[in-house]
Amino acid sequence: MKTILSTDSRHLSLVGQAETHRQQLPQADNLLAMQQQINRRVLHDLFKAHAQVRIARTSNQTFSALVIKLADGSREIDTIELVRQLQQWYPAEVRLVKAMPSETVNSGSPSLQIDIGSADPRLFFARLLKCANKLDSSGESKLVSDFPQMDYIDFLYYQASREIHDEFLEQLPDFESLVTAE
Repeated sequence: MKTILSTDSRHLSLVGQAETHRQQLPQADNLLAMQQQINRRVLHDLFKAHAQVRIARTSNQTFSALVIKLADGSREIDTIELVRQLQQWYPAEVRLVKAMPSETVNSGSPSLQIDIGSADPRLFFARLLKCANKLDSSGESKLVSDFPQMDYIDFLYYQASREIHDEFLEQLPDFESLVTAE
């Protein structure tokens, strides 16, 4: 069992844990919940920053994003094919859903429903970009050309990680209250 504790960043993480070992640790559930919260925030913030992606709905369990086709006739990536490509890595986590009429101007546009759980959202975005580039190698698609810069994606991930870990740590009781508790 390998645990890394960094007092500089106030960041606790488990490295190389088998699922059974993680479940034996009292903080494992908290760490998993924090990671899922980080992932949802990063997905939301990155898709919000992309000019060609609209967020259709979010919940605690899933994240849905809607790719809006451009009215000017610019080449766009087929959402159905994009989902098929992403499903090679995320067979159950990424799926196609029909957008509700109230969620978009073009009610016939499909949505991507994403639930990557505790997986690294940056890896999801890297795979999304690979699939989009594969489907449009010319780079004419706004989904590819308007994709946020790599350092911005890292910034979103690190910022969300720090804020959520800090929120969790601030909610912990101090040691004195643990000593005096009955």
